[in-house]
Amino acid sequence: MHELELKQLSSAGIRCSQQRLFILAYLNEHMNEHLTVDDIYQNLKGIYPALVVATVYNTMNLFKEKGIVTTIEYPGEELRYDRRMELHEHFKCEECGKIHDLPMESEKLKQTEYNGFLIKERFILLKGICPVCRKEPRRPDLSGS
Repeated sequence: MHELELKQLSSAGIRCSQQRLFILAYLNEHMNEHLTVDDIYQNLKGIYPALVVATVYNTMNLFKEKGIVTTIEYPGEELRYDRRMELHEHFKCEECGKIHDLPMESEKLKQTEYNGFLIKERFILLKGICPVCRKEPRRPDLSGS
């Protein structure tokens, strides 16, 4: 159990702990989601009752520093973490709020150097309306609240 996570922690130079194993296993299981610290904590606290929010924050910061996750920062919103490390863009739907991964198609954006600049990180954030919401527009709230 957790052999993959042990190998991932070891290759990133991270000391193994039970909390880190549980958090990394959860991230691996939810690879296509863009999770907040609270998402991770809420979903793991029932499985691992000794887990505290500070441990999740510290672990996610360590994972970011060691290249296990990247962050997604939409202005004015809670920081989200992405386990997918290959280059891709993010699209946030203004209707449903879901964040979608899109392939990065421009070769220029995939470069690690451009006109003498060394590129270490990319933040490409797209906003609009996803195909599902375009087909089925949100219905207005008729409850009066």
